[in-house]
Amino acid sequence: MGTNRALFMRGLGLAVIAVVLASCGAASTTTPKAGKVTMAILAPLSGSFAFVGQWIVYGAQAGAYEVNHNGGVMGQKIGTIEADTAGDPVDAVPAWHQLEASHPTFEVGPTALEIEAVLKLYDSAHLPDFTIAGTTELDNMNQKYVFRTGPSDSTLAKAMAAYAIHKNLKKALLIFDNGVSSQTLVPPLESGYTKHGGKIVANLVLTPDQTSYLSELSQAFSQHPNVILMQLGPKTSATVFADLRELGHLNIPVIDTDNGTNIAVAQGMGLSTASQLLTGMQAATPNGPAFSEFLKVYNTVHHTTKYLPSSPSVYDGVVIAALAMTAAKSTNPTVWINYVTKVSNPPGVQCYTYASCVKDLNAGKKINYQGASGPEDFNQFHNSFGSGWTVVKWTTSGNLTPVYTVPPSVIAQY
Repeated sequence: MGTNRALFMRGLGLAVIAVVLASCGAASTTTPKAGKVTMAILAPLSGSFAFVGQWIVYGAQAGAYEVNHNGGVMGQKIGTIEADTAGDPVDAVPAWHQLEASHPTFEVGPTALEIEAVLKLYDSAHLPDFTIAGTTELDNMNQKYVFRTGPSDSTLAKAMAAYAIHKNLKKALLIFDNGVSSQTLVPPLESGYTKHGGKIVANLVLTPDQTSYLSELSQAFSQHPNVILMQLGPKTSATVFADLRELGHLNIPVIDTDNGTNIAVAQGMGLSTASQLLTGMQAATPNGPAFSEFLKVYNTVHHTTKYLPSSPSVYDGVVIAALAMTAAKSTNPTVWINYVTKVSNPPGVQCYTYASCVKDLNAGKKINYQGASGPEDFNQFHNSFGSGWTVVKWTTSGNLTPVYTVPPSVIAQY
């Protein structure tokens, strides 16, 4: 997941909640029992970026429902435990250890906010992890037990550049917070943008949650940008928008990352203004039976087909883990970790739902699971690349509508 990576809210208490998913997607507290298939969820469940944690939780719940209502993992249902990172790498480490102490079968999460603090813990613990963390630091990772089911932020950054060039907006002001993961977006964005005729007229690196950025913004606008490319948390972006309005500069397009799909960011600008100026990025919506199955399950669990960003990628991680265990005929992570790419990568019979994939496995076939988020074909660095990015815009009623799609073929040119 490409999301805002600011560091915030250090020292928040850790809450670990053990749950077992019920048939409707609701959860009840319980303690994982030995021998059961346990999914750990490590995510920001509180604080400014709890909305990103929701992406993970909702996708994981849908994935567990898909598996549990189609025979489970060799007859065993998936139970879950959760830990709150508060979006902070400092809090993520004890949260990770709290989960690991329960000996989960696999984990989903965390986000780019915390992944680097815990990345090297998975291999030594023999704990398979399926993350959506979009940070470019994972582009060349060498971790046996970690797989990324969502696209890299480098593709997100290049898609933002491609959209700006498509709109002939070639004088950009960059506004990003000073978090490491935010700053890793800047090089691929700047490279792709300038490669196709764009010019960065100013580059603001902001400390989050300050009371004013008037001085920095005033100086930047002396360079007369005609577009803002940004990634900030909701609170910081609201302050920036208020300052721009005061300066009389809230009048040019703002191209945000996937943070721009958060209603709090749009409300910070004002929905009327956001409908005219603000766009965000979403992973492009795939088509086909895997996505249709995801929507059906998501609606059953969450009573809506308006799925949260990145939730299809999290769903795919759960399904792939269950298929790898089934193919290995084992829930021992040291055994089934070697089957992840065997069930998700070509060659093999393409399958699109957990039930149909298990049927093929039981028939002795080599499978190639086609995910809800697109083909989940992992490269040598355990990265997958999805189906490109869709630019979305807000309506005055607070809904998102697609306005442009940047396919992988275009991203490759940036």
